[in-house]
Amino acid sequence: MADIVLFDNGSHRNVLLEDSSSIGSAVQANQHLIMHNGEAMLLDPGGHKVYSQVLTKTFSAIGQGKLRYLFLSHQDPDIVAAVNGWLMTTDATAYISALWERFVPHFGLDHLLEHRLLPIPDEGMTFEMGGEKLYALPGHFLHSVGNFQLYDPVAKILYTGDLGAALGMEYFEVTDFDGHLQYMEGFHRRYMTCKQAMSVWADMVRKLDIDIIAPQHGAMFKGKPMVNRFIDWCANLDCGIDLMTPLFKTPAEIMSATSEVAQPAEDTQFAEDTQPAEQADEMLVPPAIAHPAAPIETQSAPPAEAQPAEQSDTQPAAPADTQPVTPAKWSRRRDSKLWP
Repeated sequence: MADIVLFDNGSHRNVLLEDSSSIGSAVQANQHLIMHNGEAMLLDPGGHKVYSQVLTKTFSAIGQGKLRYLFLSHQDPDIVAAVNGWLMTTDATAYISALWERFVPHFGLDHLLEHRLLPIPDEGMTFEMGGEKLYALPGHFLHSVGNFQLYDPVAKILYTGDLGAALGMEYFEVTDFDGHLQYMEGFHRRYMTCKQAMSVWADMVRKLDIDIIAPQHGAMFKGKPMVNRFIDWCANLDCGIDLMTPLFKTPAEIMSATSEVAQPAEDTQFAEDTQPAEQADEMLVPPAIAHPAAPIETQSAPPAEAQPAEQSDTQPAAPADTQPVTPAKWSRRRDSKLWP
């Protein structure tokens, strides 16, 4: 396919670059370019196999403009593996979740370029580009633990990364949602973390004005009826740990190898009516582009009264200054940049 222009009003242009990723067994991946008043952002630029082709197409599309940003939705190699090349050949600054800032250098990022790989905080951030704003929105656990999507309010496009990904079709726009499920459903049931993560994401993006949902793999969802159909499907999908729980079993041959090993507990089935999951914090849309409902006030139960620990006649209590460090403190002492 040739480059596909998704939006163009003269000063603002959104382009899906010609597919460069169908090489051997490599997974197909989309590279999107947003341009406004001479500045540009490239989304999820890809790995080494497509680097030279995507670089050429990007410069051709930008012309005399400037590539200002590289937006890295998460840490997968089909997104970040070639980031060293991009930072060496352009003046762009790359942004990724703060959780992955220390992991990306393992793809070969030169230490002299590390200052141009910057973190996105968990709540997201705003990019200014040529006088317009683009918004990084949280998409955590969909599928990566540090995951972001990008919303362009001018073009009304939500770039969703791996959410909405589909593999195997020959088209780039979904016209038959039910027929499209065969290319999309299996991926989402395995890769997305759980229905709760999908549901809070759906609540967040329903507040946005979206004409196109553009995933990193496969076909896009164009037009509000198709966009809403996809969001509703995500909100009600059992996936990830919702389906994988029965697989977490100790192999029978290990359990029977010795009588000293405890017998496995009887399988239990989690039920929402008897074991409700703890509610996740709501993913919030920046107030500049939406007006989320006022937060619900909750009242915490008073803390239980601490019971004095029984002391042995021969074993004195450990002094306060020798108490063990909690896991949270241990994690931060080891490396505070890995867990912001």
